[in-house]
Amino acid sequence: RMLRALRFGAYLGFSVARETFAAIRKQRELLAYVSKERISEELNKILVSGHPEQIRRVQRAGLMPWCVPAFDGRNFPYDSLNRVPAERVLRWALFLQRLTPEETDAALRDLRFDNETRRRAVRLAEYRETPFPREAAAARHFLHGLGPEYFEELVSYRRALGTLDEEAAALVRGELSAPLSLRDLVLGGKDLLALGAPNGQRLGTMLEELLRAVLDDPAKNERGALEALACALIAAEPCED
Repeated sequence: RMLRALRFGAYLGFSVARETFAAIRKQRELLAYVSKERISEELNKILVSGHPEQIRRVQRAGLMPWCVPAFDGRNFPYDSLNRVPAERVLRWALFLQRLTPEETDAALRDLRFDNETRRRAVRLAEYRETPFPREAAAARHFLHGLGPEYFEELVSYRRALGTLDEEAAALVRGELSAPLSLRDLVLGGKDLLALGAPNGQRLGTMLEELLRAVLDDPAKNERGALEALACALIAAEPCED
């Protein structure tokens, strides 16, 4: 009920009565008896509300040690939470913006978040300070590592943090239509096996080498060019004893 009172205030845009807030602070240690699932649910509703910055009340009420112990509220930019849509991953990633990827994962795991939410939030933390490339080939490699489907999410996150290079982001966005993953290659594993490639781990390595070549130069994603490169890789394979 302590968290729920703060959540109602955030959701409805209401203030919390002074006496109620004082009572919450006085009884805050009782939160130790509340399940992490319930705590997570209330915090999430605050963060995706129309007033996510009001999660500062959780900190001011002294409840945060029982919610997200790693959170540091000193001079925290709560207003940054309003700079992204009311989407769970983005709001949580901003709320945990001072944590390392490992700490982000641990905090969300402790709150019983699902694997997909944790993975996406950790990915944003990993790319929090990574410069956006300003050259096309580097941009394609960047998108391959990030996952092109997460690019706009990262842009929103970095823009909210105030660290987005808009010009570089526009260049990277221009490469989203390029072949960026193994499924985009015109040759697949069966094609390489038909050419005489060894099965198993080395087959996967060859496909990755073909992809790297295509990331460097998308024009190489053509059957003849990739077959020639694949045959060269197969010919260079060491002979088995």
